[in-house]
Amino acid sequence: MRIIALISILTFISCSHNSHNHGHANKVMNQKVFEKLVEAFESPERESYQKPNLIIASMGNIKDKQIIDIGAGTGYFSMRMAKKGAVVTHADVDQRFLDYAEKRAKELKLSQNLIVKKVPYDSPLMGQSQYDYAIIVNTYHHIEERVEYFRKVKEGLKPNGTLIIVDFKKPAAPSEPAKFPSVEMRISTQQIQEELAQAGFMQFKVDNNMLPYQYVIKAN
Repeated sequence: MRIIALISILTFISCSHNSHNHGHANKVMNQKVFEKLVEAFESPERESYQKPNLIIASMGNIKDKQIIDIGAGTGYFSMRMAKKGAVVTHADVDQRFLDYAEKRAKELKLSQNLIVKKVPYDSPLMGQSQYDYAIIVNTYHHIEERVEYFRKVKEGLKPNGTLIIVDFKKPAAPSEPAKFPSVEMRISTQQIQEELAQAGFMQFKVDNNMLPYQYVIKAN
């Protein structure tokens, strides 16, 4: 996998996304000042459109559940899930985000519920049948060799484990902010289901109504 920069890129930061070259988009993002990335990832407007607590609530009671947040970035979802009592593996390829998340977890007294793990570009490093949930937010369209990657995710989930994907709608939702990823970079829910089926997933629930600009896919 040739993702040059962050597996956890929130692509609404202003930059050019008009190219089909995902590797180039990621390289551009990696040149951004880290503090600006953190500021964007944790911006109040993100909560208004992404509704993280609503997504987490849809998972039911996650206390003591084993969850891996792939491309976790600053821990926007990881911290919230840890607060609910889940044991969360905060997985990212960028050591800066891992350091930030580890420090943040200590500040919030969540260290016992948060495991920080550096992963390579081509594997989530999940143990066999280890997790109840895997969640990947705003990142699916950045992963290359997706069938092979999510085959590994499938193997890392428990028999009844669930993969949750949150990403931007294609076509774009009406009145969508211009700073979101270009439509050319997005992947339709149909294509995602086809790719995940090749990776071994068999059941899919697609929710286009929970969020204004994004879909939520749950796969087993």
